[in-house]
Amino acid sequence: MTTAATAGHKNTITLGNSGATGSGGVSIKDTVAGVSLTANPDCIQFSGSEVRCDLGTITSIVVNANDLNDTVNVLNNSLGSITINGGDGNDILNGGPVADILNGDAGDDTLKGGNGGDTFNGGANATLTSPGDWVDYGAALTAINVTVGTGAGNDGRDLNSDPSIFTSEGDTVAGDVENVEGSNLADSITGSSSNNILRGGPGADILDGAAGDDTLRGEDGGDDLQGGLGTADIVSYSTESAIVTVDIDNVADDGPPAEGDNVRVGIEIVIGGTGPDNLTGGLLDETLRGGSGNDTLNGDDGTDTLEGGLGTDTVSYAGRLTAVTITLDGAANDGGIGENDNVFADIENALGGSGGDTITGNSGVNRLDGGPGADTLNGGGGNDTLVGPGNDGATDVYNGGGGVDTASFAGIAATVVVTAAGGANDGVAGDNDDVTTSVENITGGIGDDNLTGNASRNVINGGDGDDQLFGDVGIEVSNDTLNGGRGNDGLHGLGGADAMNGGPGPDPDPATLPNWTDNDVIDGGAGIDTVSYSTRNANLSLTVDGAANDGQGAEADNIQADTEKITGGSGDDTITGDSGRDTLTGGAGGDTINGAGGNDILSGNGGNDIITGGGGQDTVSGATGNDTLNTNDGLKDSVNCGDGNDITNNDGVDVLSANCFP
Repeated sequence: MTTAATAGHKNTITLGNSGATGSGGVSIKDTVAGVSLTANPDCIQFSGSEVRCDLGTITSIVVNANDLNDTVNVLNNSLGSITINGGDGNDILNGGPVADILNGDAGDDTLKGGNGGDTFNGGANATLTSPGDWVDYGAALTAINVTVGTGAGNDGRDLNSDPSIFTSEGDTVAGDVENVEGSNLADSITGSSSNNILRGGPGADILDGAAGDDTLRGEDGGDDLQGGLGTADIVSYSTESAIVTVDIDNVADDGPPAEGDNVRVGIEIVIGGTGPDNLTGGLLDETLRGGSGNDTLNGDDGTDTLEGGLGTDTVSYAGRLTAVTITLDGAANDGGIGENDNVFADIENALGGSGGDTITGNSGVNRLDGGPGADTLNGGGGNDTLVGPGNDGATDVYNGGGGVDTASFAGIAATVVVTAAGGANDGVAGDNDDVTTSVENITGGIGDDNLTGNASRNVINGGDGDDQLFGDVGIEVSNDTLNGGRGNDGLHGLGGADAMNGGPGPDPDPATLPNWTDNDVIDGGAGIDTVSYSTRNANLSLTVDGAANDGQGAEADNIQADTEKITGGSGDDTITGDSGRDTLTGGAGGDTINGAGGNDILSGNGGNDIITGGGGQDTVSGATGNDTLNTNDGLKDSVNCGDGNDITNNDGVDVLSANCFP
């Protein structure tokens, strides 16, 4: 009996065991819409989509699918061997419980045999854009052993309950089958001379690509992954979301945590998953592809190709003892002398070894870390971070290139001194690093650092420690941001409209603002912070209110409300505190000082000053000059008139010094 599918339709043909006069026959159904089956004289028309025939009239059964993507199912029956021909299209052929012959023919077909010694013929081979035919043992309840293309009838499920002895069910997986899907158990699958895809499925599988350029997917379980004789064999973890670690070294410690895969030497390509993977090559020439996570790629020996993929990826030569050259440009010019690695431009970060390395970025945002040794770091066109790392006795050169670049000494405990003006006098004492003028920003370490910018717009971060930060080098050029961080920091804006942020911790050193007239933002941060205009000789107006109304004339500095101490200059200044505890100090001129609320310390110094305590229990000092001291707020204030003929307006509860009574 031959059943032929209708052309031009995606047919679903099902063979069951209901005959014309009972159960001893065959039922053929085609459930595709618009298709009717017609019975021959030996069968009956059961319905428009079903024909039934008695076995007594049948000597063989052949099912011919047609030109589209057809599905053929053989249900549990005693019909004997059935031959299914897929025809054109990507067909799914499901055999029955006996020895069937499944012929995929043209197209990328999936062949599933069921029990029995089946023969699987894939048909036309795969092309560059077509993965080829599959034999799928995913539903098998015992482990499988398959070698594609031997024709020996020894493939398929294990019929022996003793796992140490394999007894094949007698399948034959022909050589024109390209791909095999294993069971959920510990399978052994060997490819052919074609380019195979071998999937182990769950279980500790052995996948051997044999000849050809094969793709091995071990999936769950501790798998043994062997490339065979091909030149471009792939181990792929592309669907894995956990962190994947691979080292091509014949040690069973690869894959996700605790999985215990063994990626053998002879695998040429490793593909990571979606997590932050760590991929390391072996002794030969390999290609490492990071996937979509933030991956770290280490080619090791050989001429390697390192592709980052999506994510923020790092190429690492950290284990190298001799100098390497790294350029993130996709050219085969990386690694040691003559190594000719190719670090792709989709890798963002680079880590050198302990030699004198040269590392060059690209147009993206790069982090270039030279590691120990006398390194040259070239930032490229993006906003890059350059790390020496410093305090290693070697001279590093920091070239920012285009973009806004940062020289980072973060984490260094020793004192770091940097002037971003070129010259080998930067870093920790004895390193003689050179932070060139193409670097805009500086990040200090955890020690007591001294960091100076240049004529560019600088951002200088002191970090921990008692740091001294300087914006420009003595000329009014740019607008800088100085962030003190923890510790007792001194923030010196010098030229430009600068923003100075003291950060946590007391900052008693002055944020010194000389006779520049730019609009600075002064943010003390947590702790007791000081802003000093002591070098100014013009008349100043200074108010702790977070408004851009401070400085001289229309300067429009902004002293934030978290600033506790202000020192004026030598002109006639007006200094006003806020509701907190302020320390306000005038200079040589005739100043007007108002503590406002809080328990303040107010000092006039020289000149004829007017000092008003405001609310709170204040300490007021006139110093020299003929001062007017106002403390009549009903609270107990302390008044020291100092020299000169002073006028005091006070309450009976105030405490006046003897020099207030001439």
